[in-house]
Amino acid sequence: MNRFILFGISSLFWVSCAKPWKASASQKSSAAKTHILNVNEQEWTHLSEDIMLFSQLERLNIQNNALKELPEFINEVKQLKRVNVADNYLTALPETLGDLEMIERLNISNNQFSSLPKAILKLPNLEVLDIRNNKLSTLPQELSDLKQLNAIYIGGNNFTEEQRNIFRKWLPYTKIILRSNKRK
Repeated sequence: MNRFILFGISSLFWVSCAKPWKASASQKSSAAKTHILNVNEQEWTHLSEDIMLFSQLERLNIQNNALKELPEFINEVKQLKRVNVADNYLTALPETLGDLEMIERLNISNNQFSSLPKAILKLPNLEVLDIRNNKLSTLPQELSDLKQLNAIYIGGNNFTEEQRNIFRKWLPYTKIILRSNKRK
């Protein structure tokens, strides 16, 4: 698998810059061949449209940044299978995320979600959903429509024991993990 090496934020995306980054032909070619992009602990506040240069991107990890939203154009990165936006300041996800039918794993833990984003319910191949440590107090029964879902991390939210029992009835073949931190 190809990896795109990040030498600095300014080399890929622009964040609060006066003018947008213009990729050279070789940078565009490298981006187009990239399968995994890890941008952790960079204090990014948003993603620019340059993310669309990563046409073969399968894994996007932008954990532990300062994102307050994901852009609507995220659906242009059509090959995404794994998305990790944990440890940001997200309160919603764009509806267009639901267009990314190949997503198998989605980690939105440690954000500010008070309700489960509806876009998640449109991901037919979702296998693992991590929603730990948000402000959730309920989940929609439509989660049971996600037939590939085999694990959901729900710890660190405001679910009662009664609600957790209901979730187990809705999701009889899904492992419901209550702990708020994954094992290391």
